Amino acid sequence: MSAPRVRRSRFVLALARRYARRRLRRAFDGVWGSGLEAVRSLAAETPLVVAANHVAWWDPFMVVLLDELLGTESYCLMDAANLARLPFFGWLGAVPLERGDARRALSDLRASATLADRPGRLLWLFPQGALRRAHLRPLDLREGVRILARDTQLPVVPLGLDYAFGAASRPLALASFGTPVTHAEAPAGRFVPALEARMVAELGHIEHELARRATPAPVVTPGGARRSLAAAPRLHAPGSDDARPFVPLLGRGGGELPLGARLLAWLGGGTAPDRRTPDGRPPCALGRPTAEARED
Repeated sequence: MSAPRVRRSRFVLALARRYARRRLRRAFDGVWGSGLEAVRSLAAETPLVVAANHVAWWDPFMVVLLDELLGTESYCLMDAANLARLPFFGWLGAVPLERGDARRALSDLRASATLADRPGRLLWLFPQGALRRAHLRPLDLREGVRILARDTQLPVVPLGLDYAFGAASRPLALASFGTPVTHAEAPAGRFVPALEARMVAELGHIEHELARRATPAPVVTPGGARRSLAAAPRLHAPGSDDARPFVPLLGRGGGELPLGARLLAWLGGGTAPDRRTPDGRPPCALGRPTAEARED
């Protein structure tokens, strides 16, 4: 099976990464991720398949950002009709998948699998095949991801994506990578349920993080005493998830102040403060500051 013709352009990809960072900074109060270091280490040893839930229009922006942070060479399966309407995505590594014809779809899947042929390469897909709210169960995964896992014998990394409002006026964007599943450990009819369980676990990890971030609010009890809502039961009890913290991917609020604010500070003889995360870390705590900490 020959590899599909991919027009991935490093120049266009660099522009797209810059654009994605800008859009994500402006749209969200923060972009946070969990499990990236483990995926980066594994990708250095073997190519990977990444299976993500498809929850919003923002998902491609997150894939572009995560690929940059991981330092990988990524390709992503995309509905052939949508790719024909939006050929720009082909320059970013999008590979067509013909969903309307089962035989063509199988051929496209097998062709795309040839791209994951060396360490550092990732093949992304959204096995739900359509947008679906993150809280809906089951996730309704399609069989294509099982075929990819069987044909490539590569680890399939579950990725949970969600976007939710917290205490700020803008929502948070969160991404959580989980433990890979292989076709060898869950063959035949057990693979899709096993992958879904791990994707659901990552969505639960995100839900736990959102509950942890809930802003304590004072409540006046009938007796007049004041207590905090933080004392109320959380959606998930603290456990192993606490050992997998979320780290800022772009920095809360954008990493640096906008150019206008920095110019005014300079004219006034001062120095504009660097926006950092609440715990004092720089905009990106993943060890790749040159791309992520830039203000575009």
